[in-house]
Amino acid sequence: MNSTQLEKEILDVVKNSKFGVTASEVAKILGIHRNTARFYLLLLEKTGEIIGVNKGRVVIYFPKEGAEG
Repeated sequence: MNSTQLEKEILDVVKNSKFGVTASEVAKILGIHRNTARFYLLLLEKTGEIIGVNKGRVVIYFPKEGAEG
């Protein structure tokens, strides 16, 4: 799986989540390491495609249009 494909799959997971997802949840769904999921989630957040909301010790990621802290 190349990085562009993985980035798209992670974005799809975030967009399809009803209540947002954490890096650990994305990793479990896609069968990848949590650090890899977190890397791409941060990249998607930097490009403005998703929003990360801090909830205590975790960050929950939402599609940009669905972020309600």
